[in-house]
Amino acid sequence: MARSENGPTGKSASLFERENLDDQYTHVERCEILAAVLKELPAKLRVIFVLCDIEGFRLKEVAAKLGVSESAVKTRRCRASRLLRERVKEVRSLAKFSAQLK
Repeated sequence: MARSENGPTGKSASLFERENLDDQYTHVERCEILAAVLKELPAKLRVIFVLCDIEGFRLKEVAAKLGVSESAVKTRRCRASRLLRERVKEVRSLAKFSAQLK
C-alpha cells in the first residue's frame, strides 16, 4: 500500500506542537507520553490513528484494510485525535501540578 506524504510525523507531531510540549519534554519523554496515552484509546480508535497518523496510510487504504467506510475512518480518526489532545492536556496539567509541589 502507498503511504501519504505526511509519513510517521503527521498528526502525532502536530499534536505535540499544538500543546507546546517541546518546551517541557525531551523527544523520548514526548514519545513515552504519546505511547501511554495511545494505550488508553479504545482499540477501534487506536488502530485507525496509528495507521493514518503514525504509519501514514491514506484514509481509503485504511478503510479497505479494515473493511469499513471512509467516513467511519474519518470519524474515528477525529475522535481519536480529540481524545488524545484532551488526555495530553491532562498529563501536562498533572506534570505542572506535580512540579509545583516539589
